[in-house]
Amino acid sequence: MDDFDYRTAGRDQIWTRALGLVGLPLSGVASRPATRVVSSRQTRGSVGAIYEAYFGVPPNNLAAPDFPGAQIELKSVPLEERRSGPSSKERTVISMIDYRSLIDETWETASLRRKIQEVLFIFYDWRGDTDIYEFLTRDVALWTPTAFDLGQMHRDWDVVANKVRRGEAHLLSEGDGRLVGPATKGADGTKRVRQPLGTELAKPRAWAFKASFTTSILFELKRPMQSVASQLELASPALVDSPISTRKESASFERPRAIEPERFDEAILSRLRQYVGRPLTAIMQSLSIGDLRGKAKGAVIVRRALGLSDTTVVEEFARLGLEVKTVRLSPAGRPYEAMSFPAFRYSELVAEDWEDSDLLSRLNRLLIVPIVGEDRDTPFEDCILRQPFFWTPSADELRVIEREWAMFKSEIASGHADDLTPASRTQLVHVRPKGRNRSDTDDAPGIGPVVKKCFWLNKDYVERVVRSSG
Repeated sequence: MDDFDYRTAGRDQIWTRALGLVGLPLSGVASRPATRVVSSRQTRGSVGAIYEAYFGVPPNNLAAPDFPGAQIELKSVPLEERRSGPSSKERTVISMIDYRSLIDETWETASLRRKIQEVLFIFYDWRGDTDIYEFLTRDVALWTPTAFDLGQMHRDWDVVANKVRRGEAHLLSEGDGRLVGPATKGADGTKRVRQPLGTELAKPRAWAFKASFTTSILFELKRPMQSVASQLELASPALVDSPISTRKESASFERPRAIEPERFDEAILSRLRQYVGRPLTAIMQSLSIGDLRGKAKGAVIVRRALGLSDTTVVEEFARLGLEVKTVRLSPAGRPYEAMSFPAFRYSELVAEDWEDSDLLSRLNRLLIVPIVGEDRDTPFEDCILRQPFFWTPSADELRVIEREWAMFKSEIASGHADDLTPASRTQLVHVRPKGRNRSDTDDAPGIGPVVKKCFWLNKDYVERVVRSSG
């Protein structure tokens, strides 16, 4: 391998070598075996091992970064094509969580922080039921945390560490993290381990980047992103700008100061608070917004109120996978309808795991914008804005949603996509049509074309969420 030594290689050496991967299929990175290796859940680690071998990094479970001399971690990210473009297919596992050592760490000494102080991401195109040696390396990025990233990750680490210190490792869930969460590890999810300060056995878990987070890093390579933290003057632009290396150079970077998540959230809500109680038509006039079409009207108002453009990708929103959801309410606070999410592909849903599911990624963080109209037919512009709020389901709610998600997945996989359990028989979520019309269909397992559907949060659940916001 020339004179490259992963143990002593510097940042520029690593970056130069990484650039040599771009555009290569895996067969150009490593020798193709005689037997075809078809992509599946069991081959997840195989691609990563090939990239590691390219750099001479041996298989390991060390708490230290993969390139010890440069203190850089190596991670490969599978991409799949979606309507919005290439997206990370799944979480990116960083390292196992050692419950015993975690209770004695601080954020400053945390093994997680050492692993992620700088990461070399390798993005490759993934396709199901395909020889993995046909996978193409799409791009590479040498990334270090921004001020926003550091603040959110510190918050995520605190939530997990504090639960373990309270003897509640068995209560950890994927929802405990915004950028990096405690993902379950194990082939079937049944394995349990002892925790140091609790009597109940806990699932083995690993620190893992959320799929929305790694997708945002890929976006940042391709198009400019707008920072709401910079717009709200939470940090100077020099500290907020992402130090991701472009494919042309390996720029030096300045270690940013962390932005506290609570400060970030409050700055957004404070900016929006000045519009609360006003008719949307008056808000639109003050923000120079013309006629709005489509269902993203609330999101446009939020972006304009925050001083952002209508189309530019917002860095922090992309990092969090944050969606803006408008909820229409009656004067008594009762939602006029359930809350919908984008239509799914039947074949993709049945192939998902819960922790890598599209639904869970969308529930990771929502900015809910309530508006009040006299009745359900009140024009959008005549509604009154109520106080927006951030929301994520609780761990107990996520367990119920996971159970109901699994039920619908099973029904669809068994050929019942046209006859699913109705909302009246579920607690929190249900599935119903989301197609433009009856001819807007997708092939479902066992039965062929069926009208497109999506997940909805039940109307009474949405009401409880809004009321609990105060």
